[in-house]
Amino acid sequence: MKKVVFILLILFTIPAFAQNPARPGPAKKLLGFTTGFNYSNIQASTPLPENALLYNSAGFRLGLMLDYSINEHLGFSPKAELAFSNSKIRMTNPDNSVNDYAIFWESLELMTHIVVKKGNGRLKPYLLLGPNIRLPLYERPKFVGFDSNPDLAADIGFGFEKSFPKLFVAPEIRYSAGLFNINKYPAIPSSLYFHNIVLVVHFKG
Repeated sequence: MKKVVFILLILFTIPAFAQNPARPGPAKKLLGFTTGFNYSNIQASTPLPENALLYNSAGFRLGLMLDYSINEHLGFSPKAELAFSNSKIRMTNPDNSVNDYAIFWESLELMTHIVVKKGNGRLKPYLLLGPNIRLPLYERPKFVGFDSNPDLAADIGFGFEKSFPKLFVAPEIRYSAGLFNINKYPAIPSSLYFHNIVLVVHFKG
Protein backbone atom coordinates (compact mmCIF):
# COMPACT_ATOMS: atom_id res chain seq x y z
CA MET A 1 0.00 0.00 0.00
CA LYS A 2 2.87 2.40 0.72
CA LYS A 3 4.18 1.86 -2.82
CA VAL A 4 0.76 2.64 -4.30
CA VAL A 5 0.49 5.87 -2.28
CA PHE A 6 4.03 6.87 -3.28
CA ILE A 7 3.33 6.31 -6.99
CA LEU A 8 0.08 8.28 -6.73
CA LEU A 9 1.92 11.22 -5.18
CA ILE A 10 4.50 11.18 -7.98
CA LEU A 11 1.89 11.02 -10.73
CA PHE A 12 -0.16 13.87 -9.28
CA THR A 13 2.77 16.18 -8.48
CA ILE A 14 4.74 15.90 -11.75
CA PRO A 15 2.41 18.34 -13.53
CA ALA A 16 2.99 20.96 -10.85
CA PHE A 17 6.56 21.37 -12.11
CA ALA A 18 5.74 21.16 -15.80
CA GLN A 19 4.90 24.83 -16.41
CA ASN A 20 7.78 27.14 -17.33
CA PRO A 21 7.63 30.12 -14.89
CA ALA A 22 9.37 32.33 -17.46
CA ARG A 23 6.39 31.91 -19.79
CA PRO A 24 3.24 32.47 -17.72
CA GLY A 25 0.06 31.36 -19.46
CA PRO A 26 -3.47 30.24 -18.84
CA ALA A 27 -2.45 27.25 -16.72
CA LYS A 28 -5.32 25.65 -14.83
CA LYS A 29 -6.15 22.52 -12.92
CA LEU A 30 -9.42 20.64 -13.20
CA LEU A 31 -10.35 17.71 -10.98
CA GLY A 32 -12.78 15.08 -12.11
CA PHE A 33 -13.82 11.47 -12.30
CA THR A 34 -13.91 8.96 -15.11
CA THR A 35 -16.06 5.95 -15.92
CA GLY A 36 -16.31 3.58 -18.85
CA PHE A 37 -15.55 0.17 -20.32
CA ASN A 38 -12.55 -1.88 -21.41
CA TYR A 39 -11.99 -4.97 -23.52
CA SER A 40 -8.91 -7.14 -23.04
CA ASN A 41 -6.68 -8.20 -25.92
CA ILE A 42 -4.13 -10.59 -24.39
CA GLN A 43 -1.23 -11.64 -26.61
CA ALA A 44 0.74 -14.88 -26.11
CA SER A 45 4.35 -15.09 -27.31
CA THR A 46 3.90 -18.76 -28.25
CA PRO A 47 0.80 -20.93 -28.78
CA LEU A 48 -0.87 -22.06 -25.57
CA PRO A 49 -1.10 -25.79 -24.72
CA GLU A 50 -3.99 -27.70 -26.27
CA ASN A 51 -5.75 -27.92 -22.91
CA ALA A 52 -5.66 -24.12 -22.40
CA LEU A 53 -8.15 -21.56 -23.69
CA LEU A 54 -7.71 -17.80 -23.44
CA TYR A 55 -10.80 -15.73 -22.66
CA ASN A 56 -10.72 -12.04 -23.54
CA SER A 57 -13.69 -10.21 -22.15
CA ALA A 58 -15.31 -6.85 -21.54
CA GLY A 59 -15.16 -5.09 -18.20
CA PHE A 60 -15.65 -1.69 -16.68
CA ARG A 61 -13.59 0.94 -14.85
CA LEU A 62 -13.91 4.05 -12.77
CA GLY A 63 -11.42 6.47 -11.30
CA LEU A 64 -10.17 9.94 -10.52
CA MET A 65 -8.23 12.34 -12.71
CA LEU A 66 -6.43 15.68 -12.74
CA ASP A 67 -6.38 17.82 -15.90
CA TYR A 68 -3.46 20.24 -15.75
CA SER A 69 -3.43 22.57 -18.76
CA ILE A 70 -0.15 24.39 -19.42
CA ASN A 71 -1.79 26.40 -22.19
CA GLU A 72 -4.73 26.11 -24.58
CA HIS A 73 -3.17 23.22 -26.49
CA LEU A 74 -0.85 21.29 -24.13
CA GLY A 75 -1.39 19.64 -20.78
CA PHE A 76 -0.88 16.65 -18.50
CA SER A 77 -3.55 14.32 -17.17
CA PRO A 78 -2.65 11.97 -14.28
CA LYS A 79 -5.30 9.34 -13.63
CA ALA A 80 -5.93 6.55 -11.13
CA GLU A 81 -8.51 4.02 -12.28
CA LEU A 82 -9.87 0.77 -10.88
CA ALA A 83 -10.24 -1.68 -13.78
CA PHE A 84 -12.15 -4.96 -13.95
CA SER A 85 -11.24 -7.07 -16.98
CA ASN A 86 -12.97 -10.48 -16.52
CA SER A 87 -10.19 -12.08 -18.59
CA LYS A 88 -8.78 -15.51 -17.76
CA ILE A 89 -7.11 -18.70 -18.97
CA ARG A 90 -9.02 -21.96 -18.51
CA MET A 91 -6.96 -25.14 -18.15
CA THR A 92 -8.71 -28.50 -18.65
CA ASN A 93 -7.22 -31.29 -16.53
CA PRO A 94 -6.98 -34.99 -17.56
CA ASP A 95 -10.01 -35.75 -15.35
CA ASN A 96 -11.98 -33.04 -17.24
CA SER A 97 -11.98 -30.70 -14.27
CA VAL A 98 -10.95 -27.13 -15.02
CA ASN A 99 -8.74 -24.51 -13.40
CA ASP A 100 -9.29 -20.84 -14.16
CA TYR A 101 -6.38 -18.39 -13.95
CA ALA A 102 -7.33 -14.72 -13.57
CA ILE A 103 -5.49 -12.17 -15.73
CA PHE A 104 -5.79 -8.67 -14.28
CA TRP A 105 -9.26 -9.56 -13.07
CA GLU A 106 -9.14 -6.50 -10.82
CA SER A 107 -6.34 -3.96 -10.99
CA LEU A 108 -5.31 -0.42 -10.20
CA GLU A 109 -4.01 1.56 -13.18
CA LEU A 110 -1.87 4.67 -12.62
CA MET A 111 -1.36 6.86 -15.68
CA THR A 112 0.21 10.18 -16.64
CA HIS A 113 -0.86 11.22 -20.13
CA ILE A 114 0.49 14.07 -22.20
CA VAL A 115 -2.52 15.72 -23.86
CA VAL A 116 -2.37 17.80 -27.06
CA LYS A 117 -5.55 19.72 -27.91
CA LYS A 118 -6.62 21.43 -31.12
CA GLY A 119 -9.10 24.21 -31.76
CA ASN A 120 -10.37 27.09 -29.67
CA GLY A 121 -14.12 26.44 -29.58
CA ARG A 122 -16.37 24.61 -27.16
CA LEU A 123 -15.53 21.27 -28.77
CA LYS A 124 -11.82 20.42 -28.77
CA PRO A 125 -10.37 17.20 -30.18
CA TYR A 126 -7.22 15.95 -28.47
CA LEU A 127 -4.54 13.27 -28.63
CA LEU A 128 -2.94 11.58 -25.64
CA LEU A 129 0.17 9.52 -24.99
CA GLY A 130 1.81 8.27 -21.83
CA PRO A 131 2.81 5.45 -19.45
CA ASN A 132 0.43 3.24 -17.52
CA ILE A 133 1.40 1.24 -14.42
CA ARG A 134 -0.91 -1.72 -13.76
CA LEU A 135 -1.03 -3.25 -10.30
CA PRO A 136 -3.09 -6.43 -9.70
CA LEU A 137 -5.13 -6.14 -6.52
CA TYR A 138 -6.02 -9.40 -4.79
CA GLU A 139 -6.67 -13.06 -5.43
CA ARG A 140 -10.17 -14.23 -6.35
CA PRO A 141 -11.13 -17.30 -4.27
CA LYS A 142 -12.56 -19.22 -7.25
CA PHE A 143 -9.31 -18.94 -9.18
CA VAL A 144 -6.22 -21.10 -8.82
CA GLY A 145 -3.01 -19.31 -7.91
CA PHE A 146 -2.48 -15.60 -7.55
CA ASP A 147 -3.21 -12.81 -9.96
CA SER A 148 -0.91 -11.51 -12.70
CA ASN A 149 2.47 -9.85 -12.37
CA PRO A 150 2.51 -6.03 -12.33
CA ASP A 151 2.85 -4.43 -15.74
CA LEU A 152 3.99 -1.27 -17.47
CA ALA A 153 2.03 -0.27 -20.57
CA ALA A 154 2.13 2.46 -23.21
CA ASP A 155 -1.17 4.29 -23.79
CA ILE A 156 -2.22 6.15 -26.93
CA GLY A 157 -5.64 7.55 -27.74
CA PHE A 158 -7.84 10.45 -28.71
CA GLY A 159 -10.99 12.17 -27.52
CA PHE A 160 -13.20 15.24 -27.67
CA GLU A 161 -13.59 17.78 -24.89
CA LYS A 162 -16.95 19.56 -24.73
CA SER A 163 -17.25 22.61 -22.49
CA PHE A 164 -20.40 23.55 -20.58
CA PRO A 165 -20.89 26.52 -18.21
CA LYS A 166 -19.51 24.70 -15.13
CA LEU A 167 -18.43 21.34 -16.50
CA PHE A 168 -16.21 19.72 -19.11
CA VAL A 169 -17.21 16.35 -20.58
CA ALA A 170 -14.68 14.36 -22.61
CA PRO A 171 -15.40 10.98 -24.22
CA GLU A 172 -12.12 9.20 -24.92
CA ILE A 173 -10.87 6.00 -26.55
CA ARG A 174 -7.38 4.65 -25.99
CA TYR A 175 -5.29 1.56 -26.63
CA SER A 176 -3.03 0.31 -23.86
CA ALA A 177 -0.19 -2.02 -24.90
CA GLY A 178 1.47 -4.03 -22.14
CA LEU A 179 5.27 -4.15 -22.30
CA PHE A 180 6.13 -6.85 -19.73
CA ASN A 181 5.35 -10.54 -19.37
CA ILE A 182 2.54 -10.75 -16.81
CA ASN A 183 2.32 -14.57 -16.71
CA LYS A 184 3.18 -16.02 -13.31
CA TYR A 185 1.60 -19.48 -13.76
CA PRO A 186 4.11 -22.34 -14.26
CA ALA A 187 1.41 -24.44 -15.96
CA ILE A 188 1.32 -21.97 -18.87
CA PRO A 189 4.68 -22.07 -20.74
CA SER A 190 4.20 -18.82 -22.64
CA SER A 191 4.83 -15.14 -22.09
CA LEU A 192 1.58 -13.17 -21.90
CA TYR A 193 1.21 -9.47 -22.68
CA PHE A 194 -1.89 -7.66 -21.51
CA HIS A 195 -3.30 -5.18 -24.03
CA ASN A 196 -6.72 -3.59 -23.83
CA ILE A 197 -9.03 -1.12 -25.53
CA VAL A 198 -10.62 1.49 -23.26
CA LEU A 199 -13.65 3.68 -23.84
CA VAL A 200 -14.28 6.19 -21.05
CA VAL A 201 -15.97 9.50 -20.36
CA HIS A 202 -14.30 12.14 -18.19
CA PHE A 203 -16.30 14.64 -16.13
CA LYS A 204 -14.23 17.50 -14.80
CA GLY A 205 -14.74 20.98 -13.48
